[in-house]
Amino acid sequence: MLEVRAATRLSAFGVSRPEVVTIPEPGWEPPQPPQRLEDIGPPVEFVYEVLNEGPSSISAGSLELCCPLAVGAHPVLYIVGHSGPRNCSVSHGVDRMGLRSSLPIGIPS
Repeated sequence: MLEVRAATRLSAFGVSRPEVVTIPEPGWEPPQPPQRLEDIGPPVEFVYEVLNEGPSSISAGSLELCCPLAVGAHPVLYIVGHSGPRNCSVSHGVDRMGLRSSLPIGIPS
């Protein structure tokens, strides 16, 4: 019998752009219904990177990110898109209100 072992070391990094987001002042209410992304609040981009530092390679992996979309009935995040390998997916609807079309050209989905 031949024993085979593989080892790898994975690192994950994440950043929020901007690092700090100012929530609108108390009493602020978005137009109903919202017409543009700006009506919902300030944009935030989260970037995550997973690195395989070896020495072995991996053929598949999974990264699960969890973030609050709402606190009670109050929305916290409105997801407009994601990017990554073809097999990336989201478990919640993306751009449910169709507001992405108000983004400037060049913003990735």
